[in-house]
Amino acid sequence: MGDGIGMKEMSGLEKAVDPRKGWGVEAYFTVEAAMILPFVMAFYLLLIYTMFFQYDRCLLEQDMMELVLEGILCEDGSNEEVAQLVERQLAGMDWNRYLAFQPGERGIRVTQGEITLEGEGAVSAPFPQLGKLFDETHWKIRAEAEAARISPRLVIRTCRKILRGGQEG
Repeated sequence: MGDGIGMKEMSGLEKAVDPRKGWGVEAYFTVEAAMILPFVMAFYLLLIYTMFFQYDRCLLEQDMMELVLEGILCEDGSNEEVAQLVERQLAGMDWNRYLAFQPGERGIRVTQGEITLEGEGAVSAPFPQLGKLFDETHWKIRAEAEAARISPRLVIRTCRKILRGGQEG
């Protein structure tokens, strides 16, 4: 029994007939695709968020090291002056460059020999409802940068002293 648009009578395994080609297409593929497609889309979303996490982590490490290097360039300042300089730089930092990052705590430690800067934050998990099962709705990011504070004048004077055989001059 035809219905005028190229459909044949359905019996047993239902087959739809393509009116242009005239061959049967089994309809169970649509059901399989409807079941698999949400998992594929969730996988892609998880992959994209993982890339956001990695990008933000790398950017945080870069920013922490950049601020530490700013502190190193202030060679004559006291520890407090260097800490204030780095703190001002940190306060003026552009957080809009980050994709999904929420800044957290930061810490600066300046001694005569080195500068250490710590920063942390989080990226929201792509599926917060799933994260509640594991008590993690955010992916935490932590970066630490440290560098030695060296006075070029002190290094040059020490080298000259060594070359002269330990004599003051």
